Amino acid sequence: MKKIIILIILVLCTSCTQTIEHTPLVDLDTFTMVFATDIHYLNPSLVEQGEPFDNVIANGDGKVVHYSDQLLDAFIDEMIELRPDFLILTGDLTFNGEKESHKTIASKLEQIESNGVQIYVIPGNHDINNPRSRGYGTEETYRTDSITTKQFQSIYKQYGYENGESIKDPKSLSYLIKLNDNNWMFMLDSNNNTKKHGNLSDISGSISTDTIAWMESLIPENTLPNIFVSMHHNQDVHSDMINEGFTIDNPSEFRKFINTYDVKALFSGHIHIQSIVENEYVTNSLSTAPNNYGLVTISPMEMKYQTHRLDFTMHDESNFQETSNQYFLDIAYNMIQKNLNDSELSGNDIHNVATVFSELNQYYFAGRIVKNKDSFFESNGYKLVQEIGFFKNYLNAILDNTLDSNFSTIELDH
Repeated sequence: MKKIIILIILVLCTSCTQTIEHTPLVDLDTFTMVFATDIHYLNPSLVEQGEPFDNVIANGDGKVVHYSDQLLDAFIDEMIELRPDFLILTGDLTFNGEKESHKTIASKLEQIESNGVQIYVIPGNHDINNPRSRGYGTEETYRTDSITTKQFQSIYKQYGYENGESIKDPKSLSYLIKLNDNNWMFMLDSNNNTKKHGNLSDISGSISTDTIAWMESLIPENTLPNIFVSMHHNQDVHSDMINEGFTIDNPSEFRKFINTYDVKALFSGHIHIQSIVENEYVTNSLSTAPNNYGLVTISPMEMKYQTHRLDFTMHDESNFQETSNQYFLDIAYNMIQKNLNDSELSGNDIHNVATVFSELNQYYFAGRIVKNKDSFFESNGYKLVQEIGFFKNYLNAILDNTLDSNFSTIELDH
């Protein structure tokens, strides 16, 4: 019995030593981080051109999955050129958790890492235990392997899950990285579908009480570092119309942790829009127009956040930004048109409503203020929306917005 007690004490002391003395990742007062999210990469080997894949992307939300390889390669090239100190990927790395997609992403990330960029990843709701993991034949889809939590840790072991580099939560895929002496980043697994016996189709999220207790156990009593959090799901409500399954289930409980330890900023994704609410920075999906990533500079006195738009010329010499923008507009337009086809509106009226919706929706996802508001107020499409009430509150909220969510500066303590 005495030996067991001594062993327990030794284990606890070892854990305490690791917590206190864990080596910071950079010896810099000022450093940069890139945040990218919701890449939704689909390995082209799983796609044959045909009706099954065409239907999936036509009924999607505007993700340019059909340009997966071009987009990922362009992003890699841009990261090598930009060379931030850290690249943080906040989940939904894959389209639907395909094992082949994960393996390809991990392999391609090595190109960035070999150029001196430290990379850290966490899963999104699409990435693990996904029953919708599919390949697309010319005439039908077929099941393809998804991955488990253990496989995720193995595939991305050099991006946060390798021993000695991070301090891991024993009960989830969460971990802590000490960026430098004064700045810590908690990388949190917020996905309910990665929990044992979870609903594999569940898109919702939470931060468990066990994980919160683990976080608290690591925070020193004396000098509090600047604490940051990265997770896939949102802490705050970023859309009155789109929040169920996107905001964590226990926001009040986690807000208590945020307030108690003065968390400086949270970085998340999942909802695909560009949005800043309170101290949470939601970066637009890299796979959806305007295809943003966030660049963060941390100095002793402040944190600056600024979005950058991925841009490149495709193999056919077309402009990717124009192609992605038009695709996003077309998807939104077609969705509204389908919803109104059985209405009493004329074809021309449906066209006008769909046009104003798709154009304003683009501002919303980009997190930008509508500059030419009068032209929308005067349009036939907007007037029809006010009459029939179709998405009226949604469009008015976009027009009423006065915050550009593409840049922000906050003061830090150190």
